[in-house]
Amino acid sequence: MYKTDKSALMKILEQKISQPNVPPEYPDVVIIDRFFVLHLMREFPKTFGSISTMFLKNITRYKANRIDIVFDQYFSPSIKDSEHKKRSPSIQNKSKYVISGPDQTRPANFIKELRNGHFKEAFVHFLIEHWIQLPVFIGNKIINLSHKSCNYTFIVHNVNVLRSINELLSCNHEEADTKIIYHLYHISKEPEKQVIIRCNDTDVLIIILGNMYKFINSVNVWLEVGLISTNNLRYIDVSKLFLSLGIELSASLLAFHALTGCDFTPAFYRKGKQKLFKILEKNSSFQKSLSDLGKSEKISSETFSEVEKFVCQIYGIKNVVTVNEARFEIFCNAYKPKKDKETFKAKLKNCDSSNIPPCHQELQQQIIRVNYICSIWRNAISKTPFTFIPVDNGWIEEDNSYIPLWFKGPQYPAFVEDVVIRNSFEEANISDNENEASDTSGDESD
Repeated sequence: MYKTDKSALMKILEQKISQPNVPPEYPDVVIIDRFFVLHLMREFPKTFGSISTMFLKNITRYKANRIDIVFDQYFSPSIKDSEHKKRSPSIQNKSKYVISGPDQTRPANFIKELRNGHFKEAFVHFLIEHWIQLPVFIGNKIINLSHKSCNYTFIVHNVNVLRSINELLSCNHEEADTKIIYHLYHISKEPEKQVIIRCNDTDVLIIILGNMYKFINSVNVWLEVGLISTNNLRYIDVSKLFLSLGIELSASLLAFHALTGCDFTPAFYRKGKQKLFKILEKNSSFQKSLSDLGKSEKISSETFSEVEKFVCQIYGIKNVVTVNEARFEIFCNAYKPKKDKETFKAKLKNCDSSNIPPCHQELQQQIIRVNYICSIWRNAISKTPFTFIPVDNGWIEEDNSYIPLWFKGPQYPAFVEDVVIRNSFEEANISDNENEASDTSGDESD
């Protein structure tokens, strides 16, 4: 799958509000996206117990009384299988990883091992067991750790750590990105909460904006992104950004982000998000159609047609409404002979089919995939955000993995004669129609 720079969209959106955005000095809640804090650590102690202690010390440095840490869980099969394979082939290894105790020596390359799903599972399970022994670092804070379908709450009572399962915050989400929204939604039930989310993922910003209308009046949200070490640590006032964009544009960002390339879907070749966002921003009809994706398993013909027009404009074609017409126009403009002695064969030597839009069949499957992803993102406030299944919604199952269904039907005509005969027939019809039109105009003039 072709990928694009997702962070470009975050930079575009940041420019919509004035800088700097100063977060609250004493936030009510800090939500930390999975292993982000661990990835910031430059050196790791030798044992798992020491790493666990350092991890807890780092997250409890925040001044908030409540700290939530949310982790992914791995489903099999998953629509993220292709991304998992790309990031680390070892994730497909079926062997379990076992951490026997705090004195066990860590792997030599700890960060590399964090790309392995089985190692992640074992390490998070170890944290859940080990933090019971660390009351001094938890202090008077409330720590929520969301792992798999359970949320574990840690508090200190009489010098002992009490661990319990919080059913309200327990949810069956695959991605930490949507778990963050689930936590936000329940935080918003207590009005006037100030929340900082520590992450560096454009997906989180987009999913928050797409759901912000559900809790805009109850919670103020900041995103803490960047690093001190690279001198780009900053805060994004998401509540302020939402008001600047408006409900319709914010809601359309979910489908826009998925359509133009995210972890689950490919991007359009050499089409960055910046130019595409400008097209969306200026057209309320495109915003409305993209906002409709994810609300139902069935996509209306009107929504599909409008999204198809949007894709045509992505490729700079404004005078046609279907991608097949746009493909033909772009192809002719690029390769049609301009001189008498020039031939198609000569110009086609440097033909790159990646520069033309996907055909109708390919785009149809891409939009179906986007619709499925948006249904999960729009239902992020639910315990179970999945409303329908990936099969027949842009993916097929093969060897216990979901792989994209690129298009339905044959890739080529069965015989060359099929193309020649059809084209000859169409040309004859066009010629007959022109003759009929000419005869009609003659009668009228008489």
